[in-house]
Amino acid sequence: MNAYHEAVAAIYDACEFAAAPISLAAALEEMSARGERVALDPDLLIALFEVHLEAIACPATSSSAWTGDGLPPVGTVCEVFNPELHRSEWEKCTVLFVGKHRIVYDSESCSERFGYVDDLEFRPILTAEQIAQKQLDEALQDIEQLYDSGGPAAVYDAGYRKQEAV
Repeated sequence: MNAYHEAVAAIYDACEFAAAPISLAAALEEMSARGERVALDPDLLIALFEVHLEAIACPATSSSAWTGDGLPPVGTVCEVFNPELHRSEWEKCTVLFVGKHRIVYDSESCSERFGYVDDLEFRPILTAEQIAQKQLDEALQDIEQLYDSGGPAAVYDAGYRKQEAV
């Protein structure tokens, strides 16, 4: 058994050793109390989370409950903005692990990534109605800026016209 599998087995044992379901943090504290140490890399964090869920028989949290407040729960499909990446932009992701300081997520551009809680931004995926409303708000803001800078003539010159009903 390699060190990776030994670490996963140790976490699993710590979860099983407890009389009641415990959190991953509590399992790590239990291991520490027994003098066991584990180095945590991103792959190991994901494996530990999966073992932890199995050990406490807890399904991943439903993503429909997250409204965008606070951190997304595990299992949430949402959008993430990671300013540390070369091409920083919002991208779709699935949250795999949420810890005290780090989050592990699976993104469309690269499989599993992890980042620090304070460095990442998450938002729910916008619905078609929300996207349409955002586009309308942006267009109205553009028209308002045109009007403020040049009056009705500037709006007309920019190509905005009243639509005739058919």
